Amino acid sequence: MSPRKPKLRPVPRESLSTRIEKLEIPQAKAYADFIRKGDAGAPVPCWGAIAERFDEQFSRDQDRKAIWAALVEEGDRRPLLLFLHANRKRPEVLAQILEDAHRLPPSLQRLLVSLPELASEIPKHLDQLAPAARQLFEAGPAALTREQELMAARVAQLTAFRYYVPDAFDPAHEPGEAKTDAPISDTPTVEVPGPGTLTPPDRIVDGPPRRTP
Repeated sequence: MSPRKPKLRPVPRESLSTRIEKLEIPQAKAYADFIRKGDAGAPVPCWGAIAERFDEQFSRDQDRKAIWAALVEEGDRRPLLLFLHANRKRPEVLAQILEDAHRLPPSLQRLLVSLPELASEIPKHLDQLAPAARQLFEAGPAALTREQELMAARVAQLTAFRYYVPDAFDPAHEPGEAKTDAPISDTPTVEVPGPGTLTPPDRIVDGPPRRTP
């Protein structure tokens, strides 16, 4: 019997953009519109372009913390991971992330405890974390380094897709949109696309792309 293929899910454009545009931040509406449908006359963005635009538009820590709160409410591991990666050098933002660590799935808690930027702060929060995160923190430097490598690989997989360019596609009716609340696997599954790859709109984020002949 062949192994079961993971469920593939689209960018949660409508739910994520709706949460962000409600924030009282000047750039929030423009960023939400970009997530929802991209720039005028430009391709529909995937996680790579969405992460790039975040870094460009939100320079203040307080704005980033407001975005973080929206992402925690959304609950999708993918933007949470990209946010964590983008803010590793921002102590004030990391402090807020640590305060919310108990609300994160174990896979992201494991990433948190592996970050050298948080090494001195993690012991203060260990009792609030999942057993898997506590065990990893106590496993030693080699295990923590492996977890950091997994994080880097996962970020690279997600951001490898920047834009989707179909022949005709209305992002307001993205295929698979109704499935955005489905459970999310902790297992990285994205395959880097090669020549001849066409990534359909319901395959733009979290699984191997469909290849054309």
